[in-house]
Amino acid sequence: MISSEDEYVIDWKIVNFSSCPLTPGKKLSTSELTFENLDNSTWEIYLYPRGKVYDHHVSCFLARTGKNDAGPKKIYVNFEFSLITSEGLQCEKTVMHDCNFFEPEMNLGFNIITREDLFANKKTYLWNDVLILRCKVGKYTPQTRQNCYNVFRTRNAIQTSNIRLPIENFENVTKSNAEFLQISTSKENDLLTLNVYTGKYEAFENDPEETANVKDGEGASNSVVHIDIERTKPCKTLIYPIYVFCRVKLVDNDKRFPFELADEHIYKGQLQKEIWNFPRFIKIKELRKDMIHDSTLLLDLNFCVCDGMQSTYLEEDLTPQKPKHIEDNKALKSDLGSLYKSGLFSDAKLKIGKKCLPVHKSILSIRSSVFKELFEEHAKKAAGGKDSQNDKECILNLTGISWDKLADMLNFIYTDVLDVKDFDSCLPLYTIAHEFDIPLMKVKCYHFLRDHMSVVQTIPAMVVAERLNDEDLKLLIKSVIKYSRESFPLEDFPEICQQVIHAGEMKNAEDIEVIYRRVSRVYFSVSLC
Repeated sequence: MISSEDEYVIDWKIVNFSSCPLTPGKKLSTSELTFENLDNSTWEIYLYPRGKVYDHHVSCFLARTGKNDAGPKKIYVNFEFSLITSEGLQCEKTVMHDCNFFEPEMNLGFNIITREDLFANKKTYLWNDVLILRCKVGKYTPQTRQNCYNVFRTRNAIQTSNIRLPIENFENVTKSNAEFLQISTSKENDLLTLNVYTGKYEAFENDPEETANVKDGEGASNSVVHIDIERTKPCKTLIYPIYVFCRVKLVDNDKRFPFELADEHIYKGQLQKEIWNFPRFIKIKELRKDMIHDSTLLLDLNFCVCDGMQSTYLEEDLTPQKPKHIEDNKALKSDLGSLYKSGLFSDAKLKIGKKCLPVHKSILSIRSSVFKELFEEHAKKAAGGKDSQNDKECILNLTGISWDKLADMLNFIYTDVLDVKDFDSCLPLYTIAHEFDIPLMKVKCYHFLRDHMSVVQTIPAMVVAERLNDEDLKLLIKSVIKYSRESFPLEDFPEICQQVIHAGEMKNAEDIEVIYRRVSRVYFSVSLC
């Protein structure tokens, strides 16, 4: 996986994904991106909703465009794709990673998930029919410039229609005098024509036994209701693909639906006239009297049409401001790590209870303004003539921090290595980075929280943000709630918040109820905007 702070993170949200009319081999793409850390090279991300080659996959690719590319001929790049769940978390089983040399007009990618798995787990991947694809890109050698975190959104424009269509004297409605209805799309008026009629002297589709048993004079009993949806297009107009979803229900006298079927179709736009024969599922001989209204058959039709109107735009840049820092040097990191572990030439100690850790004042002072002030204050006291042992040896007594977290903080100060595995281990380190003013540690913790915080976890995070009065963390919490509000039921929030309180996760808050009200207010205000 990519874990460097020098990566680019792009979240791409595809709205109304299941209605996307693209056929296998056809793609959606983001706008062109210029990656400053990758020598100002230009890139796009491609998504194939029905696969680049095989239509049972969803495929994603990273492409170097070469259009306005100012970079070198070859760039060695780490890249990673994954899907984001409805809770806003990265789905580990969809993570795909690779590293390779990219030349202009070159693209590489993966079949990230099968369409069968995707639609079988809509609550996880397609809540409110929104697919979120995350792409991380980083140069193989760590760079020194600032990170970038972008959110793209693609919306497939769809039109829905709900129609009650009565077919009077339906048994005599034939193909030549079919009941018809015009259906419009966002691009064209009356582009689709719905034709409904009864086909006589035929058996039910795909039923060879009935076909074999049809006798003369029995045609009416073996008739079926035909529903054909025809696409026509004037010769001078551009032809384009159209996705159509149709659900047909037969309405009986009690307003129930004894027969119902849904199906989808893509008009590929290769012909001036295309007809979709909706599956024949209504047998005339199976219709009971309570399903017919005075020789009238009543159909309830639900249409969802997407005619290829798509808009892709950069929705938001959530990159926090961070200071530039010196370039990583692996050899220096290793040497400083050894220095910290050995305690060689240490000139101060940090004490918690009866335990002490030897440290180096110069290193801690450079990395943390708080430690710099503590050491300066200690030096002034020592110069004032006090004779205590702590003054002579420069021992700082620390409170409010555990021994393990102190070790993690010092390890980062000396080596820039952040040892976090999950949200619960990262949030305390974020607090420490804030309290001791260690900017780079705070930025790295912020990035981890950004990628791993769920809606439920915004509650303990808000406790920390309120206690520290940290506007950066508050903004992050609002962003998490904002981008999860479609998938997180509003009415569940108070109950979840109470569960967190009772579980003791807010035990350090001065006033639990005040925090609860503040978090609730943030959630409701964001959810209603």
